[in-house]
Amino acid sequence: EEGQRYGLETEGLCAIRPEKVCLTRLRRPGCINVQVKEIEFRGFFYRIFLETARIGSNLKLKADLPVHEAKRLNLRTGEQIYALIPEEEVLRFREGQVVRS
Repeated sequence: EEGQRYGLETEGLCAIRPEKVCLTRLRRPGCINVQVKEIEFRGFFYRIFLETARIGSNLKLKADLPVHEAKRLNLRTGEQIYALIPEEEVLRFREGQVVRS
C-alpha cells in the first residue's frame, strides 16, 4: 500500500532526502507507522534508520534529525513512531529510470 501511495503500483524504488522525513510520536493524516531500527550520531545530527512496522511491508527509510529534535523525541531502538513523508519530495524510480507522475 505504501508503494501505491507513492506511485509505484508494482516494483520500484522511492527516494527522499533524509532531512525531509518528519518523525512524530502523534499519528497524523498521511503518516506511516515505522519502527526505529538504529540510531546513529553524526555530529551535527542523528541519522535514524526506520522500517515500516506493518508485517509484509519492506519500506526502509532514513531520517536525519538535528540534535535538539532527536533529544526532544528521545527515540529508542525498537520503538514504534510515525513518519510523515511529503509526497512532493519523493523521487520514484523503476528499472533505473525516474518515474514521472
